[in-house]
Amino acid sequence: MKWKDLRHNGIAFPPAYESKQLSIRISGREVHLSTEAEELAYAWGKKRATPYVQDQVFQSNFLSDFGKLLPSEYRGVNYREIDWTPVHEYQIREEQQRTDPLFKKKVAAQRKELRLKLKEQYGYADIDGVRTEIANWMAEPPSLFMGRGSHPMRGRWKPRAGPEDVVLNLSEKAPIPPGKWKAIVHDHDFMWIGYWVDKLSNVRKYVWPSDISNLRQERDKQKFELAKKLTRSLPTVRKHIDVGLASDDLRIRKLATVCYLIDSLAMRVGDEKEEDEADTVGASTLRVEHIKFHSNNVEFDFLGKDSVRWQKTLDLLGPHNLVRKNLQEFCKDKKNADLVFDGINSSSVNRFLGTSMKGLTAKVFRTHHATETVQKYLDQYDG
Repeated sequence: MKWKDLRHNGIAFPPAYESKQLSIRISGREVHLSTEAEELAYAWGKKRATPYVQDQVFQSNFLSDFGKLLPSEYRGVNYREIDWTPVHEYQIREEQQRTDPLFKKKVAAQRKELRLKLKEQYGYADIDGVRTEIANWMAEPPSLFMGRGSHPMRGRWKPRAGPEDVVLNLSEKAPIPPGKWKAIVHDHDFMWIGYWVDKLSNVRKYVWPSDISNLRQERDKQKFELAKKLTRSLPTVRKHIDVGLASDDLRIRKLATVCYLIDSLAMRVGDEKEEDEADTVGASTLRVEHIKFHSNNVEFDFLGKDSVRWQKTLDLLGPHNLVRKNLQEFCKDKKNADLVFDGINSSSVNRFLGTSMKGLTAKVFRTHHATETVQKYLDQYDG
């Protein structure tokens, strides 16, 4: 579904950090902070009552960014040498002030007024003549990266994005919003309003129309229609996979085996992940160390999405023994850290699936499995 006309005012940005003239102590000496360093110190102080500040990975990652902003003689500082008391004392005074009912009411009213004003300017787009709400019309503020699970980058600083980082999607004849934007494009095939590349994760961050917009509703409808189509086409798709399992072409055998795991175990494809996830292990990114062969089955054991342990056993006897044979072949003479399906990624998996059913991807399989699970639950507890 393509749009014909797309107009909007760009996106809003969080206000710049205002210096509070804070300092810290390093080995007993007072160190005055630049505005940039102070912003990081202030964010760190906000975590003072959380377990994060005791997490050594979180500490180390934070210092890798914070240390670069300190005077040169302190660049190699150890976390234990830093006394955050001046920052904490300032924040405690702030928090005490916020407990005053009149102050809270005044600040809340000011924030609401500003939010409504900004939303009126940036919170709507005109899509094919229809005023449409934008979901995330303000760029993400700079912050400490939290991640999900035991993310190896937790504690790193996520820098702010500015207009010079943002690509806007507009109609060819639409007025360009004021600002020094990175680029203006006219991509009618996609419904995003704009995007920027996160400077920490190098992942694109998109601005989208609201989920209740006609365009998003239509796209979601298409997604579930594809899942319904897969349900009807499963025999054909599975036959395509079975034929591939016995192919003389090594690459086809690998692709078919990956797809078998995605279908049989509802396994993620592997190299498609969100920005706040750790590197996700899945079918295409399995390593030799993740597979154990037993007499009657094959065991899979690895850290999956959100660094949560994923452990399942697949019985591979009879007609399914071909999958076992392929897995053993792909693991042969490899080290534990080697990829089982080297040379295979999500794009090649999706192309393979697409030859059996137009539009079929690993994500469609995920939608199919999810809706099937929900339906079984509803059938079980209905009435």
